[in-house]
Amino acid sequence: MRMKRMGTDISVAQIVNLHDALDFREAVVQQNHDEWAETIDMDLTTMSSLFPATQPDNSLPITLIALIEGQYAGCGSLREGPLGVHKYPDAYHDDKPWLSNLWVAEWARGQKLATRLVSAIEDEARTLGYGAMYISTFVENSLYDQMGYNEVSKSFLKDKPLRSLKRQL
Repeated sequence: MRMKRMGTDISVAQIVNLHDALDFREAVVQQNHDEWAETIDMDLTTMSSLFPATQPDNSLPITLIALIEGQYAGCGSLREGPLGVHKYPDAYHDDKPWLSNLWVAEWARGQKLATRLVSAIEDEARTLGYGAMYISTFVENSLYDQMGYNEVSKSFLKDKPLRSLKRQL
């Protein structure tokens, strides 16, 4: 994957459903494995299964990716539960849907691309009839807090404090 120069204009970023850009599926699976596998103890095959190439319309998960000049720049998913729920169900509550695996490439950070991805995923949740959305994070005063998400519970994942937040849509 080619890296972009700093200062890339993300206003040209396209947010698309992964199912409409399957050429990027392998990169999305690998990036999510690289980013999250150690935290949630997940092998590449299991991670791949969480990003199905086909599925019925209007069903979860929905993964949106950000493309800038044809390069994979970020992603996030709307899921029934966060990626970690498969291995650590006690760390999360049962409400749904969850915004999960939000990631933005280093070269595209600092320009509100994560905010655009979250907003697009919230739109997907509204379209499916959900009135709220959940997210988990290890970070205090995160992007999600700034976007109006409120803490609803705290738990631990591998001895690290994990916050679950909710936002009414």
